[in-house]
Amino acid sequence: MTTVRQRIESIDIIRAIAVMAILLVNVGAYYTTAGPGHRSAPETSAVDTWASRLVDLPVLDKFHFIFAFLFGVSAAIQYENMRRRGDFWRPYLRRMGILLAFGLVNLTVLHAPDVLTVYALNGAVLALLFRAPQRVLLAIGLVTGLVADLATTGVAVADHYAGAGIGQVPWLAAGVAVQSFGHTVLGCWALRAGLLTAERYVPAIRKLFAVTGIATIALWAWTLSLSDANLSHALEENLAVVPAVAYLSGLVLLLRSPRLRAALLPLQRYGRMALTSYLTHAILGLVLVGTLASFWTIPTALLLLLCVPIWAVQLVFSHLWLAHFAYGPFEWLWRAGTYWTRPVWRTR
Repeated sequence: MTTVRQRIESIDIIRAIAVMAILLVNVGAYYTTAGPGHRSAPETSAVDTWASRLVDLPVLDKFHFIFAFLFGVSAAIQYENMRRRGDFWRPYLRRMGILLAFGLVNLTVLHAPDVLTVYALNGAVLALLFRAPQRVLLAIGLVTGLVADLATTGVAVADHYAGAGIGQVPWLAAGVAVQSFGHTVLGCWALRAGLLTAERYVPAIRKLFAVTGIATIALWAWTLSLSDANLSHALEENLAVVPAVAYLSGLVLLLRSPRLRAALLPLQRYGRMALTSYLTHAILGLVLVGTLASFWTIPTALLLLLCVPIWAVQLVFSHLWLAHFAYGPFEWLWRAGTYWTRPVWRTR
């Protein structure tokens, strides 16, 4: 079994995939922020409509679940490391405070979509649960992460098929707002339980992948058959956890192969620099999209294709950077502020 002190390469690769996928969702916001008149990217053809649909169906909110889940995994690892050092609360709260500062800069200076502020607050509250029994963590994660989504979907289904006319339910909307906390708690629970590292859980992960994979195909078929935009959106957004778990469990199984992990070394390094990559999404996206939008109207399909050069620049940068340095630029600042010391900069 891999210990929590060791960096789990497969987790870094999955984190990289999640961060890259989130760019597909956020690039539209970069166009709205930087483009003329702050308008959304237009859908000028059937290609644009399908491009937008292909983002909504397999990507929207699915990788935010994975990113939040992996944040919970990382928080649990940090707790174990800090506990061994004999000092937890001060460095951990500094760590969350610095993450909050990064998120606020992302929101207020770059005017970019941001999850870091929410994660920082989630992480601070999660600190109260690190010593909770595993069954308590699991219960809290399931209730806060899934119940509101499932109930909201039930309301949408009732409205569509039974004409219930329920509409928006305020307390459910509030529950959806805290769902990322539940996803973070589930990540913490998964690491504590050894779900991601212990061989004995591999058969259970295979069964989970099979069940959620079949459920994902059925869910997508149902969604594509609908003409009701409200119900379609409810299924895509509120049941995003189903394909997200299928993605996560499938990747965990695939990445058990050392050869595959070695082949995906650039992604592993990208995942080690996930904070730097996430923050530079906004910088690169606003510059690239804003420059092009000042000359041309960018339709949705082309806007999504602009993610490719951003990914390429970040992959090359992270690969070259970590060949010479121990941490990414923002990761180094984050670690320095966490432990109030100057970490080793260059690799030996």
